Amino acid sequence: MSQSNQPTTQQGPPPVDPALLEPILQEFPRQPDQLIPLLRAVQDVYGYIPPEAVDRVAAHLRVSRANVLGVASFYTHFSLTPQGRHKVCVCRGTACHVRGSKQVLEAVCQELGIQPGETTPDLEFTLQTVVCVGACALAPVMIVDGTYYGKTDPRRAGTILRYYRRERQE
Repeated sequence: MSQSNQPTTQQGPPPVDPALLEPILQEFPRQPDQLIPLLRAVQDVYGYIPPEAVDRVAAHLRVSRANVLGVASFYTHFSLTPQGRHKVCVCRGTACHVRGSKQVLEAVCQELGIQPGETTPDLEFTLQTVVCVGACALAPVMIVDGTYYGKTDPRRAGTILRYYRRERQE
């Protein structure tokens, strides 16, 4: 893999500003049935659910930390780890697989220097795979930040990702 494809900075997750959490907590009654909406609000602010927030949410709603973690880890729309600014998803459904999504995924992994389920160290990209996105006529499909790129091949996948990388630099 060429050096230019590697993330250039080694930042960790941004520090959690507890001052942002307190107003969120105050918006929600101290009732256990508020757990999912409260977690959604926390994730909207931080981009994920930081460990510090798990403890504060549990205390606010008077539920166990295990309860909060159980809900946050059960629902796929919640993340307990920092996510990249750009969400990249490669479809691995049957139609996409038959039309080369494995090679597209390999190209994406090489371009970003990460594997599915990982985030680049600079927090620019998070890579996921899904079983099917329901766009079989466009197979193979790659999605970046909700934009569908159909009939993608490995070369085009790299070009698309470099576009998003350049966008940040401009």
